[in-house]
Amino acid sequence: MDVIDERADIDKAVSGKTICTIFADAESRWPDRPALRWKQNGDWETLTWRGYREQVAAMTLALRALGFGPGQFGLIMARNVPEHMIADLGIVHAGGAAISVYNTLAPEQIQYVANHSEATVAFVEDAGFLAKFLEIRSAVPNLRNGSPSPSNKRPLANSRRSMPHTAALSLSVDSCSGVSSIVRLKLRLLHS
Repeated sequence: MDVIDERADIDKAVSGKTICTIFADAESRWPDRPALRWKQNGDWETLTWRGYREQVAAMTLALRALGFGPGQFGLIMARNVPEHMIADLGIVHAGGAAISVYNTLAPEQIQYVANHSEATVAFVEDAGFLAKFLEIRSAVPNLRNGSPSPSNKRPLANSRRSMPHTAALSLSVDSCSGVSSIVRLKLRLLHS
């Protein structure tokens, strides 16, 4: 088969499908099968397709509640963790575009990506990554202040840990005490 024929076959197979429909199809076909696996403290953890879809749905609803939607961009600075994938698909399901930011970027480079894309939300994995965003906070106008909301915690399916779906961090000076208690959370969401 030549490249043109192969391309035509692929186009036919994916016609009318999107990332969101393919994701929904996978969950309906394999609800109890592993979708994501990762190692934590030496033990393998698993998130089923059903659990994955539930996490993405909750993330999507939280993003929409923040006013995030079609045509907007969300940044993600996280390593190879399930929360990265959940945030990514939550952004896509809300109609936005996810941008993975290399964790080796300097704050000035993050600032460029955030401003060039006009990102309105940013997910960061840990306090070190958060520090990079806080350093450039005043120069990234589309990421506006939010308020801490760690009460939105929900356990990650089939896991011994939990994560907040939307830990919206306030970046204003008057809420530094709120930030200090939230930096222990696995995933943080900076939102507009």
